[in-house]
Amino acid sequence: FTKDVCDAARIPTARWERFDSMAPALEFVRRRGAPIVIKADGLAAGKGVVVAMTETEAEDAIRAMMDDASLGDAGRSVVIEECLVGDEVSLFAFCAGETAVLIGAAQDHKRIGEGDTGPNTGGMGAVSPPTGFDRARQEAALDVLVRPMLDEMVRRGTPFRGVIFAGLMLTDDGPKLIEYNVRFGDPEAQALLIRLESDLLPALASVADGTLDTTDIRFSDDHSISIVLAARGYPGKPVAGGVIDGIAEANHLPGVHVFHAGTRQDAEGRIVAAGGRVLTVCATGTTLAEARSRAYHGVAAIRWDDAIWRRDIGERALRAEA
Repeated sequence: FTKDVCDAARIPTARWERFDSMAPALEFVRRRGAPIVIKADGLAAGKGVVVAMTETEAEDAIRAMMDDASLGDAGRSVVIEECLVGDEVSLFAFCAGETAVLIGAAQDHKRIGEGDTGPNTGGMGAVSPPTGFDRARQEAALDVLVRPMLDEMVRRGTPFRGVIFAGLMLTDDGPKLIEYNVRFGDPEAQALLIRLESDLLPALASVADGTLDTTDIRFSDDHSISIVLAARGYPGKPVAGGVIDGIAEANHLPGVHVFHAGTRQDAEGRIVAAGGRVLTVCATGTTLAEARSRAYHGVAAIRWDDAIWRRDIGERALRAEA
């Protein structure tokens, strides 16, 4: 559906084809070669995409989805597309009908380990804005990748209202769309919304009632960062029940905000871990280096024996700045 909308609205995206049977899908891979991307054409809880670096890997993914039904009905048909090369970023906007108001952009750190190693997670941290993708470039990307989609949805008689989270690849040929999500990202939302200077509730109300173009929505020019504290064992079976102290101390540090995710209060009123990703420590600063230093000072203030976190959130962005 997304690819059809992109073609109709002339939105730059990876070249693609959709297949309902396995034999032509396998033939397409043999003809196009690798790297190549195999996507289940259905909801697969985030597990429906394989970036295949070899033809064999691509063929195995197609057989698993279409023949072995590894993803159930989600894999009955597949989309196969070219593998885009570049920096991946996330672009966010409030949308209502043909109107889009920029929220901002962020770059997520998906893997559990430093240096982007280990299994994928729901996200271990994010920086905003991504290096080399400032507000002017974000607005330009909205013009090319989001506003034409909104126009096409209106043309189809199904106007969209809500938050658009567009996954982009910054290629040598300019930004190209990977996917749309109709939600805030996590942990991108935390890094983005701490820079909101106006009130969030009127912004959401204006999305609902179609008055987005007349609503006061302002974001600061600060840099921001979010660092996830997860429970030991995540993304497998996380250790639960550990007592967490120091959150109030972290919140009192300059520019630091601690968001709860997988926590609860025990019978004694203590905060304890009750999930995989448990806390997100965020900070703002006039530079990314300042925001990053503040956030890691916030992490250091929290006392929790079972905590794991990445110590390199934002490092790649700082290297790119340098």
